[in-house]
Amino acid sequence: MMKKAMNVILAGAITFTMILAASGCGNSGGSASASSKASTAAASSAASTASSAASTASSVASAASSVASSAASSAAGSSAAQTDGKFSSPDGWNVEYNPSLIEVNKIDDHTQSFVYTGECAGSCLVTISYKEGKKPADVVAEVTKDWGADGNKLNKSESTLPGSDNKKALYYELPADGGSNLSSTIIAGEYKNGTLSFEVTFHKADKEDMDMKVSDTLAAIIDSVTYK
Repeated sequence: MMKKAMNVILAGAITFTMILAASGCGNSGGSASASSKASTAAASSAASTASSAASTASSVASAASSVASSAASSAAGSSAAQTDGKFSSPDGWNVEYNPSLIEVNKIDDHTQSFVYTGECAGSCLVTISYKEGKKPADVVAEVTKDWGADGNKLNKSESTLPGSDNKKALYYELPADGGSNLSSTIIAGEYKNGTLSFEVTFHKADKEDMDMKVSDTLAAIIDSVTYK
C-alpha cells in the first residue's frame, strides 16, 4: 500500500510538471490564467489522492501491527498455561506436575490424562476422572474389566483418598506380567456426588534408573492433589 501511495504522488508530480511546462510556452492573458487554474486544480487533486492513499496505507499497517501483537500475546499466554506445571479441574481438584516430562491431555469434561513424555518402555500416564452418581466399587469394577484382568490376579486394598485425611478409597492393582511388563493401578474414593479415580498405567523397562524416574514423576502428580 505504501508503494501504491508513492506511485500516486509521483504521477501527480509529473502531471503538475507537464502542466507548468505547457503554461510557460509563450501563452499569456486568458490562456495563461486558464492554464494556471488547470495546473493548480491538477496539483490539488494529485495531492489529495496521495494523502488519501498514504492514510489508507497507515491504517492497514496499524491494523496488521495490532493483529500481530494480539497473536503474540495469545501465544505467550497459551505457552504459560501449558508450562506452569499446575492444573485445576472444574470438578474442584488440583494437581502439580513436571511440565518438562508431562503432557496434559483432556479426555472429556471430567477426565484428564497426564502423559509421561520422557524415556520409558511404553505408555506411562496418570488418568484422573470424576464420575458423578457412581460408587467407587462400580468405577473400579468397570476399569478392571477394561483391563481384562482375572480377579484372582488383582492386588486389592483400602486406604485414604489422595489429598484427604479421612476419606476411604479402594486400591486395586494388576501387577506387570512377564510379557508386556504393563502394570495398572486404580485408586477410587467417594468425592462430591460421585467418585474420583486415579488410574496409573506403567510399562516397566526393567531398568532401575528409568523405571524409578517414571514412577516418581507419576506418583508426584497424585501426591500433589488438593481440593477446592
